[in-house]
Amino acid sequence: MRLLPATSLRLAVAACSLGAATGACIGPVGPAGFDVAIVTFEEPCRDALLASLETLASPALVSGRPATGEWRHAELRSPRFAAPYRVLVGLETSGGGDAARRLVTEGVLTWHPRYVLLVGTALSVSEDVETGDVVAARMIWSYEVDGTEVSALRDHSFRGDGSLLVSALAVPEGWAEGLESDFVGPTSSPRFDAKPAASGAASPEGLTPEMKARLRELHDRTLIVEREGAAAAAAIQELRDGGENVGFLMIRGVRGAAGPLEEAGPAGPREKEDSERAVVATARFVSALLRSHWPVRPRGARD
Repeated sequence: MRLLPATSLRLAVAACSLGAATGACIGPVGPAGFDVAIVTFEEPCRDALLASLETLASPALVSGRPATGEWRHAELRSPRFAAPYRVLVGLETSGGGDAARRLVTEGVLTWHPRYVLLVGTALSVSEDVETGDVVAARMIWSYEVDGTEVSALRDHSFRGDGSLLVSALAVPEGWAEGLESDFVGPTSSPRFDAKPAASGAASPEGLTPEMKARLRELHDRTLIVEREGAAAAAAIQELRDGGENVGFLMIRGVRGAAGPLEEAGPAGPREKEDSERAVVATARFVSALLRSHWPVRPRGARD
């Protein structure tokens, strides 16, 4: 299935929302029936994800949902199984670490999904990635900013789920086919990589070129910077300590490709186009991962 450009995606999701309002919704699922909860803090990402999932009916607002965020239930069929994957998509637009911790904690304690994916966009701190490239965080490491100084919090880093990383790396390269024709700018298809991500309370847009360079010095394989991943991963670790069996991985599209770090600066007039490209590519990759290489069968599949 070829993913539509962002404008068409918004129209598709508007049609889905109309269907939900008229009652054409997916039936209820038990508290342990969901395969994955996808959380995001960007409404365009939520919309693109819902549009990329093959639903039997309209994405339905989930009843009995927690106080934090808006949750929808969708489905995606894999050619490998007769039963579909049952997917929760949670949106909390306030963003930041506190919102990430609440959204993840409440979603897991309410529905007990097997896995949680944090999906969204991020800024690049490396010349090794371009706008629209998709990065899975092998490790999320935390940093803090004090004035103009940037330092790493060495005791606050988290590794992505191994089975999800292996599956993500196995997604065929054709996942991005055709995307380069949907946007002006970079003519190459988006690429996927799995490298560390930096996560801090400060807005990535406020980081100076020198701060971004410092992030690379602290961990030279870091590709992206964002502000929810470490808090979400910490919440997952606490849930595991409390007995929940849940895997976690962060997947983000690059919305700003780095040129030479000393020339990086405020976003230019292409910011919206760059963000849309990152959103569409990320949704395409996540749906390809679920469809072709998700590490476990759907919970509804027969043995």
